[in-house]
Amino acid sequence: MSDKTTTDTNNRPVIGILTNALSNWLGDNINLESRRAKSFLPAAYVSWIENSGARVVPIQYTSTIPILLSYLTQLNGVIICGDIPPVDYASLPKDTKIETEVLRWMRSEFSIFQWAKKQNNMGNYFPVLGIGIGYEELIFMNLMPNYYSKISDSKSAMDFTEEQIPADEMVEAADTYWASPLILTDTPGVFGSISEENKKLWASKPVCYTTPGWAMNTKGKKIDKIKEFVEINSIVKHKKLKTEFINIYSFKEFPFYGMAFHPEAVNYNWVETMIPQTDVGAEFSHKMSEIFVNECRKNNTQLVSNEILIYNYTLFSPDKVLKILYPENWQTMQLIKHFTNSYFFGMTFHTHKTAKKHKKGKSIKDE
Repeated sequence: MSDKTTTDTNNRPVIGILTNALSNWLGDNINLESRRAKSFLPAAYVSWIENSGARVVPIQYTSTIPILLSYLTQLNGVIICGDIPPVDYASLPKDTKIETEVLRWMRSEFSIFQWAKKQNNMGNYFPVLGIGIGYEELIFMNLMPNYYSKISDSKSAMDFTEEQIPADEMVEAADTYWASPLILTDTPGVFGSISEENKKLWASKPVCYTTPGWAMNTKGKKIDKIKEFVEINSIVKHKKLKTEFINIYSFKEFPFYGMAFHPEAVNYNWVETMIPQTDVGAEFSHKMSEIFVNECRKNNTQLVSNEILIYNYTLFSPDKVLKILYPENWQTMQLIKHFTNSYFFGMTFHTHKTAKKHKKGKSIKDE
């Protein structure tokens, strides 16, 4: 928590969201068949933040470090999100070939993480929220800064030891799409601001929507090390899988937060039937957004260029994007993702050559 007063409140907060590699959208971090887009950002994250009174800047992970820093210096906070881990530390063989773009994403997220820590150490309150893969990555980046600083290729990305990441560090959080109640610990951190009425209500209703995957084990070998810098705000016990994992956490020294679930999905994704799209779920989703946006309001950095805001980019439907990325076989492509429309960056539209007239590929400049 910050000790800033209400007179310091920024009523025009701007939050950056790191885009994802295209291979993450297709549900495969190892192979990427199309190069007609550079990165994407699900619209649900954007709407979720805007709903609490903040504007959004997409931070393209493909940006050079100077451009990345020029964006960060205009923001009041950052979100690192996604659904598929860049490196599945729990199960991937050491000889796995990780997609090059995923490695670039890891370098970008680490640059943001290091910059945010430096800003906070200098007294500039700068919140970071990890959702899904961001939830995992914030902890791993703090545990293994040397590992992240050396990532250059697939081999270096798989160069970690059992001691660094024990096999039991991650446990299965879900084997299907599901939702669990919000059970706060006796150290709720910023989430302690939730009213007692809602604490009781959300503890009795399935409001935390979780996708199939892994989460941080509350009983792993590294948990004591993690607890040195993290405060566990919420836990989940999965009775069927017989696992217990960290649901929400806060860093002790920095305004960094992690959520294993996807709060943005409740109000803005309409694909999976297990998403708790009830009045209770909607209120919960909004409160999670409000808490983070209010943290970002404590940062008074001002936006310099309106041109970097999300409003300057095009929102695409899944079918529209598939037609662009895979013009020859878009109808046979199957999307694994649970969200609907997304922003895509670095899009290149290709037109076919005809016997009468040759048309050159047309590119949309959106970087």
